[in-house]
Amino acid sequence: MMLRRMKLVRLLAVSLLVSLAFLFLLYLGQPTASPANLHEQHEAKELFIETSQKRRDDLPDKRQLEPLRGNHQELVGAKPQFKRPRDLNYSLRGAAGGAGRGINEYHRMKQTEGLRPNKGTSVNENRFTTEEKIATSTKQETGRIERINQFTEKMKMEMYRIHKKYVMERSNASKLLLGEAFSPEAYLSPQRYHGGPKEVMSRFQFNQLASDNTPYNRSLWDVRTHQCMRRYDGSSASELPTTSVIICFHNEARSALLRTIYSVLSHEPAKLIKEIILVDDFSDDINDGEILSVIPKVKLIRLNERQGLIRARLTGARAAQGEVLTFLDSHCEVTPGWLEPLLARIKEDRRHVVSPIIDIIRKDDMKYNQANANIKGGFGHNLLFKWDNLNWQELQRRRQDNTAPIPTPAIAGGLFSIDRGYFKEIGSYDEEMEIWGGENVEFSIRVWMCGGRLEIMPCSHVGHIFRSSMPYSFGKGKSYHTTVTRNLRRIAEVWMDEYKYLFYNANAAARSIPFGNVSSRVEIRKRLQCKPFSWFVEKVYPDFVPSSRNERMQTTIRIKQGVTDCLQCQDYTAGLYKLMVKECDVSNNRNMWTFTPKGHIKHETLCLTAANSVLPPAHQFRSTIGLLPPPGISLSFCHVHTDPSQVFETERVSNRRIRGDPKRDSFVKIKHKATGYCLAKHEETQLAVLQSCDTNSDSLQIWSLTL
Repeated sequence: MMLRRMKLVRLLAVSLLVSLAFLFLLYLGQPTASPANLHEQHEAKELFIETSQKRRDDLPDKRQLEPLRGNHQELVGAKPQFKRPRDLNYSLRGAAGGAGRGINEYHRMKQTEGLRPNKGTSVNENRFTTEEKIATSTKQETGRIERINQFTEKMKMEMYRIHKKYVMERSNASKLLLGEAFSPEAYLSPQRYHGGPKEVMSRFQFNQLASDNTPYNRSLWDVRTHQCMRRYDGSSASELPTTSVIICFHNEARSALLRTIYSVLSHEPAKLIKEIILVDDFSDDINDGEILSVIPKVKLIRLNERQGLIRARLTGARAAQGEVLTFLDSHCEVTPGWLEPLLARIKEDRRHVVSPIIDIIRKDDMKYNQANANIKGGFGHNLLFKWDNLNWQELQRRRQDNTAPIPTPAIAGGLFSIDRGYFKEIGSYDEEMEIWGGENVEFSIRVWMCGGRLEIMPCSHVGHIFRSSMPYSFGKGKSYHTTVTRNLRRIAEVWMDEYKYLFYNANAAARSIPFGNVSSRVEIRKRLQCKPFSWFVEKVYPDFVPSSRNERMQTTIRIKQGVTDCLQCQDYTAGLYKLMVKECDVSNNRNMWTFTPKGHIKHETLCLTAANSVLPPAHQFRSTIGLLPPPGISLSFCHVHTDPSQVFETERVSNRRIRGDPKRDSFVKIKHKATGYCLAKHEETQLAVLQSCDTNSDSLQIWSLTL
């Protein structure tokens, strides 16, 4: 049956193609639209009308067809037996056939006698009449085009008027929100960028010119799903708690800071925003925050010395009066409906700590890009925050309800909401941490282990400018590495229990950096009766530890030529991670790799992968070794099942250990099992590549592993 249907479909398709081809050939055979052809068309039209009129006289009178109509009840009820009279069928067919014959007769007369003259007129007069008709038609067409142009101009003027009215209304709304005493232009103009294109990114690590040219009162579009709009429609806003929005800044771009404040004031019901607390962390220009203090609901706190983000936030939290604390960075823009999901979730349980989806405001042009919602926060063995993809079970739950909160092991430190009383009860921030770095990871671990819960609300979206590096210093005599490592070591010593060796394996230099007194944080852990870190690993973040106990602990992969060079994972750009062979940095987790029994070489949740190649099935490995071209090498997410592109093996080339370091294995070659090519260092580009294996003992294919 299926075969017959397929044959019928193919037959119909062929018939349709043939019909289209025939019509196309007919179209090609028609005469072009020359003046002579226009005469032909007019004459053919007149002949057709004349012939049709004669045939129409043969149609039955309207009264003759009246008995055939039937009454209304008959049409509604049983199906009427309607039969067309024979003379009616004949007349209709004759009218259509006569029209066709009239056209053919016209072409025959045109070939033999020329144009057919009208009755009582000569050929020249008939042609003049036709030319008059053409001129009249052209004049009508010209008038129609003029009317269209007039209508278009009128619509342009109307659109301009509406746009001007919209701009005026937004300007008036901005004055109402920001107050009559505040002048946006007077605040922004002293810091407007007037330099060249090379320095446009240097001061704030984002495009200052693009930021200055972006309106301070722009409104981002509503990116929520329809399900989110139905669930959080604003009907319960009167029952939600109020919030204090805390924004800390240090030498921030005025245009970005003002957009952050305006977006918060303009996108939510006024009664939900109790206040906006600006904490100026001793910026160089006091007017960066001082001028903003005249805006309604804005309260300014200026620190007398540089305290850093952690202590500045604690200062703002102490001064807050709202029932909920909402922390934002100073270069954010919120979207419509961002606050209601956060406050509604905290109202359900005050132990919920919630974060929005953090979308991307591009640092190059300030354009807004919606981020992937199927991710959660996490951290590696180095305790630095990172984003993880949701696993299969979590994705299945998201498909069932895409408005449900997403449990997350950690939150990004810049944007989250928490009950004000619970923030104090849980131990707020570690005041002994300095400036910035690690405070969000410590806070995340503490919330989970001490009875709270961290979640990402997919119905709340906030845009954030992600900078390539920090535009400010860490203070006199303090470096980024020393400050952040000190903070991270405090986390390991207080919260990680027997798992802290993972941190020191990933960051060996941390042992030499003092971390201060942690007795107060240990006391908080005892007072709150927090669970052990093993519970956190088992119940909250099982991906933190190696999936197999047979996995070798993290190592560095060093090239034999120049033992100081290691295989490193570089920045994620254009969808790929770069693999470089550069000078080792033991304090940097980019150097750390893990070998698994399956043959994977892992960097956190990513695996070394032979890319851009067509690999054979697993049972054909040996038969194709050396026959395929060398594939590229990159990093991608580790596959649950064995993937030939991610399987490697080591081959020992010397039993002699490296002199002076008994912790290192002998020299090895790292082979891609499917193709037989060896991992090597490209001498010119310093990139890691796959090449045909050689026998040279001093080649760039020989590596050592540091345990």
